[in-house]
Amino acid sequence: MPKFRLPKLRLPAALVAKLPAGLAARLGGGDREEHGLGFQPKERDDPFGPVYDDEEAEPLPRWKRLLPWCIVGAVAGLVLAVGLGGWFWLSANRLEIVEARATSDPAVILSGEEIAAQFARQRAQEAEIAAQVNAQTQAQGTTPTGEQPAPTGEQTATASTEAPAAEADPGQDPPDPFKELMAPHPDNALIENSDVGPLPRVAADGRKAWKVYSRPSNAIETRPRIAIVVLGLGKKRDVTERAVALPGVVTLAFSPNAPGLGEWIAGARDEGHEVLIGLPMEPTDFPRNDAGPEALMTALSGEQNLTRLKWLMSRATGYIGFVNTQGQKFLDDPSAFRPVAEEMTTRGLLFLEASQGIVPSALTIGHDAGLPMLASGNWVDATLSRSGVEQALAELETRARTQGQAIGLMHPYPVAFGRLRSWIRTLNGKGLALVPLSSLVEGPPS
Repeated sequence: MPKFRLPKLRLPAALVAKLPAGLAARLGGGDREEHGLGFQPKERDDPFGPVYDDEEAEPLPRWKRLLPWCIVGAVAGLVLAVGLGGWFWLSANRLEIVEARATSDPAVILSGEEIAAQFARQRAQEAEIAAQVNAQTQAQGTTPTGEQPAPTGEQTATASTEAPAAEADPGQDPPDPFKELMAPHPDNALIENSDVGPLPRVAADGRKAWKVYSRPSNAIETRPRIAIVVLGLGKKRDVTERAVALPGVVTLAFSPNAPGLGEWIAGARDEGHEVLIGLPMEPTDFPRNDAGPEALMTALSGEQNLTRLKWLMSRATGYIGFVNTQGQKFLDDPSAFRPVAEEMTTRGLLFLEASQGIVPSALTIGHDAGLPMLASGNWVDATLSRSGVEQALAELETRARTQGQAIGLMHPYPVAFGRLRSWIRTLNGKGLALVPLSSLVEGPPS
């Protein structure tokens, strides 16, 4: 069978001359050979030229073949990293998520007594407004509808007794007689100006910050005494405002890095609270658990730790002392804690050791240095539930009766707040006294 041949394409020379050199050479027919039904160039001057039917494509480079797999692997790795990161974040912030959910559910935050108290206060406000309107309209000689009033003695007696009856609502906190006795601050005699900011100092007349800025209390109290300290305040506005609204006898501890720390302390003192500042210290599981960039560390020299301590002292004024956040490893190292204890003593401050397990060596060092120091491992919210908080408060009562005094520690969780306020109202009937932290420094009454 004769082989089929295509005719060669011949273009006019004038037209070919105007084409690009590569295309002109191909159309000219001189650089191709006939090969079956297609054409195969003899020479590939242009590496990007067309590939004909009978021409095998060159294999792709290795990096081009691996590129799709690399992209797929990167996307899978990113998805895995995001998933694991989300899981770790949820695990680390579980309590904060519970707190946020509790904040959005008033039934979780408020006890039955608090809800009843809110309704009672609302009724009292309505009765007071009604009494004011009646008094105003009677003074003007007309009723709100323009009719002549009938000011009988019975109506007058009713208007005058409604408001006092509402004020006697048992759900309200009793008046605070010590609130107005809080010392004004800042007291310039207790401030030393420095390069890092105002530092506390002992006044020339011997007055110390932990006594001047403390909340006054009943000096002849003989009942078993309980102090409550709320830690970790200042970073979240809603829970901090709720803590400040607690009875003034509750001691509040603020984070040194809280935004507007000075304003928070001033507002808390205006409501009758004495104030502590959190002192970050190295924990036993460092570096897995980091106390922060300004934490006192056992690996630092005494001078370096004192520099950090002074920076923390300069964050605000009006506080009575420090409470440690974490820090069991630092407290258990005498060479690390001793210079800090001596510095706080020199500055006229007190120190509260708040930990899961009290470090006896730290108490010994503090007392040897003359530091007013207290310690407690009684966490009210160790079990974050209503029953858990109630059980911890009951154990606190037992400890106070046994030892004469007790210190309860808690975080600003709404569930714990709801039980705390109701529990405080029951203490007088149980023969117990709620007192500020500073009043326990001298120990239980003899």
